[in-house]
Amino acid sequence: NFIDIPYDLKEGNIEIKMVSPYENYGAKISTISIGNRDVLILQLLQKNIFNIICNLLIMICGIIFFILFMILFPFTIIFIKNQ
Repeated sequence: NFIDIPYDLKEGNIEIKMVSPYENYGAKISTISIGNRDVLILQLLQKNIFNIICNLLIMICGIIFFILFMILFPFTIIFIKNQ
């Protein structure tokens, strides 16, 4: 999650409470990063670029297989009827 901190908060303390509705996950703390939103989003994308590319390739393959299925399905019906 990305949370904006108000600009008028120049000095002071920020208290972050990590609360989970699930009992088993209450002690699990993920990484906390502080910085500009744009920079943090780019870092997140760079960190996960391999997973993003793999997911896109799987989606493209799925779309291609679906299109091939829609094109070839009538021919399989004709082939089964002729046997």
